[in-house]
Amino acid sequence: MLLSSGQPGGYVVHHEPELTAAARERAVGRARLRCSKPVTAGAPIAAEFEVTVGERGLPEGGRIAIAWRWPLDFGDLQVTDPEGAEYLRARALSPAAEVEASYHCVSSFNPWNHAIEVSVNRGPLPANGTVAVTCSGWQAPTCATLAARFLVAVQDESGVDWRRTVDPVPIAVRPGPPARLGVVVSSDAVVGRETWAVVRATDRFGNPAALPEPPRLVVGDGGPAARIGPAWPTSLAGAWRVPVHFGEAGRAVLGARAGGLGAVANPVHVRAAAPPQRLLWGDLHAGQGDTGCGLDSLDHHFAFARDVAGLQFASQQANDHYVTAERWQEVQRITRRWDDDGRFVAFLGCEWSALTADGGDRNLVFRGQRAELPRSGRFFSDRPADPTPDAVQAEDLHRRLAGSEVLLNLHAGGRPTDLSRHAPELEPLFEVHSTHGTSDWFVLEAIRRGYRVGVTAGTDGVMGRPGACHPGRRLARNCRGGVTGLYAAEATRQAIWEAFQARRCYGTTGERIRLWVAIDRVPMGGECRLRAGEPVVAKVAVDGTAAIETIELLRGTEVVAAARVAALDRGRLRVLWGGTSAYGTARDQRVVWDGGLIVEGAEIERAGKLRFESPSDCLQRESGALRWRSATAGGHAGVVLSLRGGPARCHFESAPATFSFAADAVLASPARVPAGGAGCQVEVGPSPAADGPAAAQVELTDDGPAAPALPVPYWVRVTQVDRSRAWSSPITVTRTA
Repeated sequence: MLLSSGQPGGYVVHHEPELTAAARERAVGRARLRCSKPVTAGAPIAAEFEVTVGERGLPEGGRIAIAWRWPLDFGDLQVTDPEGAEYLRARALSPAAEVEASYHCVSSFNPWNHAIEVSVNRGPLPANGTVAVTCSGWQAPTCATLAARFLVAVQDESGVDWRRTVDPVPIAVRPGPPARLGVVVSSDAVVGRETWAVVRATDRFGNPAALPEPPRLVVGDGGPAARIGPAWPTSLAGAWRVPVHFGEAGRAVLGARAGGLGAVANPVHVRAAAPPQRLLWGDLHAGQGDTGCGLDSLDHHFAFARDVAGLQFASQQANDHYVTAERWQEVQRITRRWDDDGRFVAFLGCEWSALTADGGDRNLVFRGQRAELPRSGRFFSDRPADPTPDAVQAEDLHRRLAGSEVLLNLHAGGRPTDLSRHAPELEPLFEVHSTHGTSDWFVLEAIRRGYRVGVTAGTDGVMGRPGACHPGRRLARNCRGGVTGLYAAEATRQAIWEAFQARRCYGTTGERIRLWVAIDRVPMGGECRLRAGEPVVAKVAVDGTAAIETIELLRGTEVVAAARVAALDRGRLRVLWGGTSAYGTARDQRVVWDGGLIVEGAEIERAGKLRFESPSDCLQRESGALRWRSATAGGHAGVVLSLRGGPARCHFESAPATFSFAADAVLASPARVPAGGAGCQVEVGPSPAADGPAAAQVELTDDGPAAPALPVPYWVRVTQVDRSRAWSSPITVTRTA
């Protein structure tokens, strides 16, 4: 039973669960909401809240708050222009009172992180007095949900304590029309055995959107023959599951069509017999729903992971300081219900969420289905309170978990892990990408410290979309989430657990890029020994979802060998920008590149964009110029253009960097321009051919010197022409005399 909530140092909301709805309305007040319907994701609405205070009224200086959670990225309200969009106005319906409204994109409520506050400037507001708060032309959230909830609270004296009223009825936010089709399929299949494909339609924000007809699935030209069954709808609208039986071995690429949309799936390797290890996809850092600061139920969370994202394993990772004793019992119960060993493994999990100064975020993933939760702290009081002692510092957590069947995934999320406090026996995994951004710098730092690293990628989202999350308006996140590929004997809890302990895993930026790396027959995550002076030869097999640009071999933090796969098209100019503003959370990492490219002496014939991941990103063509809105967080975005005429001189303009270059010069010899931040840069040069090979097998060799007995990590980074990426877990090589 939740008594109060609030982050230390912020507002405290008293929920008073002993009050009935009628008693709460009399003592504290009630709130009602009227808004234009239907509410469509990202579309403007007119909304009016009516808040009626309780029998004590509200004195001069008292306040009313209307708050909503992180993922509900309503547009920013303004109070200065009554004729402008998203105008916020408050008025007291009692003539003796005057009120004033203000909007707070980041509020002092937690986890209700956005708020409108209404102050009584002249009062009092009498008993049962009402305040009307109108929001005209307000942009609805980009995330669809059946229940967008608002918390309404009143404060009748100075301080931080608020009392919760009877909240308004939640509103449903429906998805927009289908704008994209996506299809994922099991990466490994066996002749004659059923495999599956998941087809999903999404609106422009990435919300599952209902299709007018079942999808049609076909095998691409040259692929093995297959019998494709009828599509059947899954537990969530907009997603369909399609059974497939392959009749012969080979490499298959399936395509899907529905409602005038089309998509191509990840490649499938079909074998005559089951392989010793198959490639599975999942998300250990799958984010959180309304258990934490996110959206929608835990049931929706797991349904999305299995039926929309097409994952074989997932966990939930609500910040521990939100998880009451009652809610933790519910998390365990629901996780057990969704666990289906052999098809979809639901791992019990939670995020230990200390401040970085105390150790930083760590994903706890339990092997069993029941566990005590050692919290880093509590943003709540409850009854009965969980008697399990908190583990406030990383060292406390490590001591508490010693000997337990638990693994920890370290990451640069909301509160980046302090890598100086590492327990190798508990912490085999390090995250390279999430909706916060691409954090290869985090993995590189772990390698610099000499840690043995298993690489993962995940969602870390708040919209309840594990495995297929989008950033919306970039209010809380920056980019699409990642996924983890893992080689295991089967899709069971035991086999997946063993694979993670062996670090036989890798991370991608969300695409199902197939990657296999071995040195002297030792696979990624393993340890091998070579004789002194013997070269390191990494055998790499990649089967991507687009043309492959480069495959790079890293010795520790240094690239020592690389293979360029796609040929360069010196008739097309590519302009890439990217990097990280600072090492840290989403807001720290974000770099805004709004700007343009002015071309003189030639005509822009065609222009296309690369990794414009938010609907806030856009590319416009003007006479002799391109203009864009774009942001990055560790990864890259950019444009590819064809020019007619010449010679052309180009001027790149943005806040991080402004410079000029001759197009012919960079097409012959690419150039990089530093742009501040943490590795921010702009790269100009010829574009790799988009129709290059999507699959490649290469051997990358390092002949460099190494101390005879010094363990050295070797790992592989794959970059596709569309700038999607994959990173393998390192293989540790030790040389013997």
